[in-house]
Parts: sequence; C-alpha cells; structure tokens
Amino acid sequence: MRVLHIISSLDLGGAESIMYQLIQLSDPLNSVVVSIRDSGAYGSRLENLGVEVICLNAHGVNSTFFCMAKLWKIIKGNDYDLIQTWMAHANFLGGLLAFGLRKPVVWGIHASTLEAKSPLLTRVITHLNGVLSWVVPRAIICCAHSARRFHAHMKYSKRKMVVIQNGYDTCAFRPNSQSRLEFRLSIGAKDDDILLGMVARYDPYKDHSNLFESLEFLNSRNISFKCVLVGDYITYNNRSLMADVSRYGLDRTVFLLGPFDNIPMVMNGIDIHVLSSLSEAFPNVLAEAMACGVPCVSTDVGDVKVILGETGWFCPPRNPKLLADALESAITELSQPSWEHRSLAARVRICKKFSAQTMRNRYEKIWSVAIS
Repeated sequence: MRVLHIISSLDLGGAESIMYQLIQLSDPLNSVVVSIRDSGAYGSRLENLGVEVICLNAHGVNSTFFCMAKLWKIIKGNDYDLIQTWMAHANFLGGLLAFGLRKPVVWGIHASTLEAKSPLLTRVITHLNGVLSWVVPRAIICCAHSARRFHAHMKYSKRKMVVIQNGYDTCAFRPNSQSRLEFRLSIGAKDDDILLGMVARYDPYKDHSNLFESLEFLNSRNISFKCVLVGDYITYNNRSLMADVSRYGLDRTVFLLGPFDNIPMVMNGIDIHVLSSLSEAFPNVLAEAMACGVPCVSTDVGDVKVILGETGWFCPPRNPKLLADALESAITELSQPSWEHRSLAARVRICKKFSAQTMRNRYEKIWSVAIS
C-alpha cells in the first residue's frame, strides 16, 4: 500500500512522533511525507529511513493558495493508494484536495479541546472540518477517547470516528542504568538527588507556570529536589520562561535543556516525570516515561487516567497546590520498597496496553477498509 502522509509540521510533537513510528514499522519506501511547513526535527530522521519528504514551506494565510496548488500537483501526479492526514490544518487542506481528486483519505485527530485563545485560523478550520467530516474522509482516527468525545460534541461524524491509542517502542524506551548515569553526569546531578523532569515544548497548553508554582510549594515545605525541563523553546534565551523561573525562586532548582534528541536517556535519568498541562489528548511523554520504569504525576487531562491507571498520581489542571501534593506523595514513596513495584507496574502497563505493533496493525486495518 502506497501512502501519502500530509502533516502540518515535522517539529517535535505527539502526532509527528506517532507518524514517524508508524512509518518506521511499516514499509518506509512505500511512504511519502508532505509537511505543510518545513522539515523540522523529523525530516532528516524520515529521510534516513528512505522516506521521501516534501516541504511546502507555507507560513501564514498568504501562502495558503500557493501551498494548495503544490499539494494538488503532488497528489494528482502520483499513484497513491491512500492519503493519511494529521491534525486540523492538514485534514482540511489534504482532505479537500484528496476528495476533489477522488483519492481515499483518512483524517488523524490529535487534540481534545479548542481553547478560545487558539489562533483564529485554527478555530475556523476545526469548525469547518466538522462539516466536511460527513463527506470528505473515509474514516477519522482519534488518538484518544477524549479527542473523540470532544469532536463528536462539535458535530463531527460519529460514525466515522475510531479511537486508535498511540503505541510505543518499548525496546527503545526501557530501563537503562547506564543512560541514567550518563544523563545525571551531564547535568551535574548526583545519583541520590531527587530529579523531577518534564518533557514538553514551551506552549500555553503545557502550563509551565502551574508547574513552577507547585515547585514553589515544594520548596516552602523544605523538600529537596531538582527539576529538568526539556523541549522546544525551553532555553535560557526564553525571556518569558526565565521570568517565571525567577518569579518562583527556582533559579537554582530548575534546569532548562532545550530540545533533546535522546528522550529515552532523559526518561531514564529522572526519578519522576511530571506533566502540568491544562489540555492534552494522549500525552506520549507519560507513556514513554512509564516504559522506562519512571512513574508519573500529571494533571487529569485528556486520556491521562487511561495511560497511568493505578501506577501514578493525577490532579485537576490549574491547581498548583494539588499538583504539589501529588509530587510530595511521589517523592515520599521514592525511598520506600513499594517504589520498585510501582516502577515495574508502570512499564508492564505500557508493554501490555500500548505497543507500537498493535497501533500499526489497527491503522493498516482502517486503511485497508478505506481503499476497498
């Protein structure tokens, strides 16, 4: 099956990561990827697999028509069996063009909410897609139950929506004592330091302020810890981020590492992964941490409870005191015998429920039905 993947960008992100895994597990030579923007972090990785990557380099509304013309030529000029689109903008552009050219298209949804402060174009497209969902895609794959519920509420076609939860490479993400040692040495952390970590780009939805205020609570309780932050725009050059770090008195406690290629090393290096988001669909970072045997503390957003089960802690979003309470509970248990059991249970849960192979099989089943 020759599949054309159309995605909004190839930056570090959840949908991008899942698309990469899906292509890696199938036949990369039968996959072509079109990024509406640039090659981002995943462009070179895909090319290393032998995948043809085409970047439209579209930025802003002014380039939309030029982008559509180029995409029309790509779809029309090649014999693709199926078009798989990823996220709202790609669903809209790729969906309309594929439908116009009578090519089967499957949409991918990776968001479980639409905030009023989202860009106007994103809000407009998301609502338009609700109307188009009844006629354009053969199927709509949602990465989380919360994403399906939200879009069903927005009048998307319920009949076409199916949930395929993200899957993970549990060989790449696994406990590794050497990685733990190397990561801690690289940031100057001792083996007995309590090391929290959050892997998330700098974005309002990730609510870093919520995290910082909860860490301030921990400091006020005389709890010793360090916290590493990893992700796009998580750097000391980010003035807004640095202002928050200083405001909450965390200059000597929080370390900003920016984008990090070796995420399994990060996960092995930390003791507890924390996610302070106010909105998520199916946050990959929690499952990746758990696959490395690292228990998680998270806000209760999207399908977090589905991922964590009984292995971690969760609390309402935008409540730093309760997030601090959950972190304190996790830190307290860290020195107890039950921690080893919790760590093992976290990994077992991901291995059993969220394997990459299961995800691939379910995608390919939907694709086969869509082209029949």
